[in-house]
Amino acid sequence: MDNNHFKELIESLKDLTPTQKRYLISRTKMSLDDESGMLNPQDLLTREELEALLSSTSTTDNK
Repeated sequence: MDNNHFKELIESLKDLTPTQKRYLISRTKMSLDDESGMLNPQDLLTREELEALLSSTSTTDNK
């Protein structure tokens, strides 16, 4: 997923406040960047949450 698709996805989440969107972006970035597994698991999105977030790109592309 490129940055434009991710930004479009975040903007499509109308029920989130700007603060909640920033929080989601931050957690997503931390989750994707934690290759070494050094971060506390409760600070990261779960694999299921990441997959759901990434898979919803195709849903928003079709709208």
